[in-house]
Amino acid sequence: MTRATVAELPFVEVGSRTPGRTGWTAYADADEGDRRTAVRVAGEPVVPAQVSGFRNAGMHQHMGLKGVVAVAGLAGLVVADALLVVMAVRHSAGETAFGTATGNLSSSRGGSSPRTSPTREPDGSRSLVDIGAGGAVARATTGICGRGGATLQLSTDRGRTFDVAEVRSAEVIVRVITKDDRTTSLIGADADCRKLATYVSEDAGGTWTRLAGTRGNWYLDPRPAPRLHVPTGKVVVPCGKGVDVAGFSTLSARRAFVLCGGGEVRTTVDGGAHWSSRGNVKAAADLDFVNERTGLAARTGVPGCDGIEVVRTTDSGWHWKRTACVSGDAARSGARPDLSADGDRAYLARGEAVWVTADAGRHWTRTSWGRQSPQGQSQDAP
Repeated sequence: MTRATVAELPFVEVGSRTPGRTGWTAYADADEGDRRTAVRVAGEPVVPAQVSGFRNAGMHQHMGLKGVVAVAGLAGLVVADALLVVMAVRHSAGETAFGTATGNLSSSRGGSSPRTSPTREPDGSRSLVDIGAGGAVARATTGICGRGGATLQLSTDRGRTFDVAEVRSAEVIVRVITKDDRTTSLIGADADCRKLATYVSEDAGGTWTRLAGTRGNWYLDPRPAPRLHVPTGKVVVPCGKGVDVAGFSTLSARRAFVLCGGGEVRTTVDGGAHWSSRGNVKAAADLDFVNERTGLAARTGVPGCDGIEVVRTTDSGWHWKRTACVSGDAARSGARPDLSADGDRAYLARGEAVWVTADAGRHWTRTSWGRQSPQGQSQDAP
């Protein structure tokens, strides 16, 4: 769930068309020596540029706190054939939302007026939260396979207010990834959880482009399962047969951490082909790493904390130390919590509540969104 450089993605497929048809195939190559990027169109290298960003012939790539954003969307005017829009977005870094654009979807956000009260989480659903650059925060409820009910809210003011963004055909949300105030993507499914697709908005949730498929993204199955989907399109079982993946955090297309159902932390440096064990953070519900050594985890049901205990590692997950206990009724209720961190800033969501920290998890303040009282509430480590 954190940032990567393009140099960590030496050969990334950005998108392709059906072989034999008019279209483009774009790739991003990075040379670790000079940290430059080349884009290949139809197999030919074009547009060498600095990794910090390039724009040429309708193709552009940006590096930001949330990772690499690549948009390949050239229209062949002589062919009248709409080409794909592809974005590499973070949740974590080096993250991509790959697929073929199949249409624009309007959102019923209701204009620019923020909705300051949350949509109630359906029974069995859980909260997702993702941190973006600046004041961007995305919060979602997953919905339930067989019933749907997913919701999505976007904030540009660090969670003080949220706009509701409706993506009608995403009735279950598997993952949400926010880059900045305008760019958000998600992995969504129909109510039966049979058809997954990628949805991308570049106008703060006003409209959405549906990309067929989910290749290029890390994500979990809509239902609890031992399987983790990796950017190559393969499915891996990082925790062992029969052990569910409780949470995961990605640093690039090759580097990630997973939290196994029993609390074991495991990591990969080769895109999920091989996994090695780290420490164990029992009773943890989610984790997020900001770099290869430092991360936060959220634990529930632990002695001495009537709510959510936040723990921190600075040695790649081998050892964890308590930094805070987030208490109160909201911290005790709802499904398991979700955590998203970037540097010293992080967000924690459970049920209808969202908390924020600006000091690496030592102090947490509940955002005013969804509160019965307008006053914030600080939670410190004992």
